[in-house]
Amino acid sequence: MEIQIRTLQRKIKLDRKKIEEMVEKILLENNLFGAEISVLLVNDRQIRHLNRTFRGVDRFTNVLTFPMQRGKIPLTGNFLLGDIVVSVESAQREAQEIQCSLEDRIGQLLVHGFLHLRGFDHSLKEDEKIMRKKEKQLWNKIQQDKEN
Repeated sequence: MEIQIRTLQRKIKLDRKKIEEMVEKILLENNLFGAEISVLLVNDRQIRHLNRTFRGVDRFTNVLTFPMQRGKIPLTGNFLLGDIVVSVESAQREAQEIQCSLEDRIGQLLVHGFLHLRGFDHSLKEDEKIMRKKEKQLWNKIQQDKEN
């Protein structure tokens, strides 16, 4: 398992080790021992640029994903899963709104992004229900592991 974390925003201090540990837990919970994943932590301006460039949507968002695997994900061997981009500024605002820590909000966005990398989507109501349920299950499992 290889996890790369890069920070392009400098405004908000983060504990990269904790973020790496969360990503590791996400991969371990899904038995993806050979996965390589990268996380890019940016500001709103940077994620807006990426959103406009790669999706044609000229606004900021909280998380973007760039999957490198299509279809079935290998469960053995080494493989590149993809990239997750998180706007730390958006995560901070959302953490204040829902009254949780910035670390937890980033963790929730990483779970959301991971599920997108696995092929889950929420564009249709039915798909959104499935994805939200998976998000909740995975986040709860990570939280339980954190408490133990």
